[in-house]
Amino acid sequence: MIPQAKVWQEAPKLALPENPAIVSDCDKVWIAYETAHSEEGTFAIVLFSGVIELHLSPINDVGLGRHPYAALGLRCYTFHELFDTAETKRWSPIGGRQFVITFKDVTIDIIARQPEVIADAVKSHNPHSALKLAIQSALDTVR
Repeated sequence: MIPQAKVWQEAPKLALPENPAIVSDCDKVWIAYETAHSEEGTFAIVLFSGVIELHLSPINDVGLGRHPYAALGLRCYTFHELFDTAETKRWSPIGGRQFVITFKDVTIDIIARQPEVIADAVKSHNPHSALKLAIQSALDTVR
C-alpha cells in the first residue's frame, strides 16, 4: 500500500499563530491549543494515550516541506493521521497510530494507541492555563 496522510477531523481547527502547550508522562500526551472558534481565548485539549513515540521538531509553517512526510500533502495548522508508513507498519501489531500535528513554529510527530479530544471549548488566556485547568479537572474527577 502507498503511504498517505489524512486530516484527523475530530480535532477542532487550530487558531493562528499560537503554539501549543504540551504535558507528557510515560503513557500519555496532553496537547492544548487555541482553536479557530469565533470567540478568542477558546482552547481544545487532545489526549493521546498509549504513547509509543513522541518527537517535537522546529519545523515551522514555512519549512514544512522539510518534514519526512511532507510529500504526502501535510498542511500547516492541521492534525494529520498517517497510514501505511514504515512507522505504522512497525507499530500496528500493538495498535499504534501515527499523527503529525503542524503548528506555527513546531511540528509534533506522535505514535499512540488512542487519540481523544477531551475538551473543545476551554476558556483561558493561554494554552498553558487551559491545559492546567483540564488536568486539574481530570484529577478532581478521579478523587
